[in-house]
Amino acid sequence: MKIAEESVVRDLSGVWDFAFAEEPLEKLDPATVSFTEAAPVPGCFDTLPDHYDFRGCGIYRKRVVCGGKVRLFFGGITLRGAVWFDGRLLGFLEHPLTPEEIVFDAGKRGEHTLVVAAENLFHEESSSQFHQYYDYYGFGGICREVTLEELPDCYIQHISVIPLSAETGEVKILVSLAGNVPEKGELFLCFDTQEEPERIPFCSSRMEIVRKVPSFRKWEMEHPFLHSVLLSAGKHVRKVSFGIRVLSWNDGTLRINGKKVKLIGYNRHDSHPEFGYAVPLSLAASDLHQIQAQGCNFIRGCHYPQSEKFLELCDRMGMLVWDETLAWGNKEEHLADPLFRQRQKEAAFLMVRASVNHPSVILWGFLNECASETKAGYELISQLRQTILAEDPSRPITFASSRGTKEICLDLVDVVSFNAYPAWYLGINEKKPFHLIPEVFDELVAFAEKKNCANKPFIISETGVAAVIGERNGERWSEDYQSEYLSRVLEYVLENEKITGLAVWQFANSRTYSATSGIIVRPRGMNNKGVVDEYRRPKLAWFTLAELLKKRGR
Repeated sequence: MKIAEESVVRDLSGVWDFAFAEEPLEKLDPATVSFTEAAPVPGCFDTLPDHYDFRGCGIYRKRVVCGGKVRLFFGGITLRGAVWFDGRLLGFLEHPLTPEEIVFDAGKRGEHTLVVAAENLFHEESSSQFHQYYDYYGFGGICREVTLEELPDCYIQHISVIPLSAETGEVKILVSLAGNVPEKGELFLCFDTQEEPERIPFCSSRMEIVRKVPSFRKWEMEHPFLHSVLLSAGKHVRKVSFGIRVLSWNDGTLRINGKKVKLIGYNRHDSHPEFGYAVPLSLAASDLHQIQAQGCNFIRGCHYPQSEKFLELCDRMGMLVWDETLAWGNKEEHLADPLFRQRQKEAAFLMVRASVNHPSVILWGFLNECASETKAGYELISQLRQTILAEDPSRPITFASSRGTKEICLDLVDVVSFNAYPAWYLGINEKKPFHLIPEVFDELVAFAEKKNCANKPFIISETGVAAVIGERNGERWSEDYQSEYLSRVLEYVLENEKITGLAVWQFANSRTYSATSGIIVRPRGMNNKGVVDEYRRPKLAWFTLAELLKKRGR
């Protein structure tokens, strides 16, 4: 027998009716909104000329034909969202740039009205998931895909494929069913290398299936081969892709299928002056090709979960990814807030569920530069670790610390990661304090070893200096200062066996806030530490690093 074709999932991308309102989500009534404009989905309304830099709610409307049980999937909304169906409030989307879904009864099949509001207002309560001082711009809109799927009575809610062995091709498949799940039923499973599906009885809404993939091939950076598995439960059919690759990290190095890996790459924001967070797939692909051609193999997705399509590109190109939940520099009062904690745990769960089948993702992260030297930080990081491990124990867990030798949470991570900027924020009274580069990083490595972390991989998760394109005077803010700084950092990392990885801050300039940090710190309202500018024009450091990597055979 053959399994039927995969169930239809409709992409709602395109032109939606649009309106803008200054009031917050809770005060919106879609029935009173006059939709006099049009806007693209995906898109960020505050990059459009008529609403540039506006703060409020972008309200989107689309007519859809559906009925019965429906799943709406949102790849990412910022900064908060609300969803109405035929005037009925379905719920709020509280996790910026994080995949979320809503399952509901759409009633009789026919044409219905879907309204989605995206709010980019700042809320300064300690529970807020995006604060104004975050050092990246809070664009507003439906910035990633929206899909609609009509569901049968019993449906497949989620599939996780966890590789267990790169030698035998054994994988663990976790299947969650939802809806009206029968007491007894049958699941059909078929790998891409199988001719006939396997019939598997079930008597629970959650199943764990261990199988060997027939005629399997490994997923490796040089040969990123992807397998797929098709599962059918009654009338519902889902297919997921996955890669057979196994990570290990207990000897002070990171290994993929037993091979030691040195991570060299960039922090990358999904950001562009014209598109905001709604970066076209062609631009994301261009970024990756540019980075890979330079000799790099690693992307830290900062500072929010990466999109499904971006990760698909990384899977197929053999790029390695650090995926993390949205946060930046959160203070102790945030980390102690019960609602903030709950939403961070929800976000971690949603991120892992969305990205777990992507072999390119090799690190889970969260809470960039938080107050991890505090008791509240320790408690929340411990909770997030447990949240992630419950869904996926196959990848190492880390977070980027900026607390230096005050850090108290290294026992909670599998990989030690530090953000540090010697010769930029330090040594400001010296013309070229590049001697600080090995001094600062050696101190951090020694500190990790002192904290019994010598057996854990060590990553420099951020370092860099700002450069204004066209400046070549050798001083701070010039291209040549940035070039010399990063060449010294790269040489230090390549020659140091104790350093597992480097993520340069950052690939491309990205928009932030000049008024928040001070115009002297963020000229043009941009974070200018990109090795290419916001339009992807290379600075001198780009060519310097490319030449260094070429000499090292990367």
